[in-house]
Amino acid sequence: MKHTSDVIIVGGGVIGASIAYHLAKRGQSVTLLERSRLGTEASAAAAGMLGAQSEMEDTGPLFQWARQSRAMFPELSGELKSLTGIDIGLVREGLLNVALSDAQEQELRAREKLQRAAGERAEWLSAAAAASLEPALSRATRGALYLPEDGQVEA
Repeated sequence: MKHTSDVIIVGGGVIGASIAYHLAKRGQSVTLLERSRLGTEASAAAAGMLGAQSEMEDTGPLFQWARQSRAMFPELSGELKSLTGIDIGLVREGLLNVALSDAQEQELRAREKLQRAAGERAEWLSAAAAASLEPALSRATRGALYLPEDGQVEA
């Protein structure tokens, strides 16, 4: 028997599985291909980060798509919990991008301005303020860019 799909998605991590789910909800026949176990490759390596801001160096199309994707996760989390009983472990406590050198500090301070200009929340924290959020930070920390809208899920 020959099987066909409307869409084939390669990669069964957080994003691939989410895309497959949303397409199936819209009536598309979807085949999800993963070389290993679901969520064990890139999503596991990235710790399930939803880093729409922390991973971006400009505000081009990828940044816009990442923000839209991140905004969908609270509703998706509730929907999946209701349908399956599975909690995807959505955490929305923000992310820190840590500066350990002058060059990193300058880069992150520039990114803060870029993020704010794009309408996002972003705040430069002193080393002490960053350590109060994450006590395990290195003593070499010069400061950190705090991005309160970014978060993570359990991959």
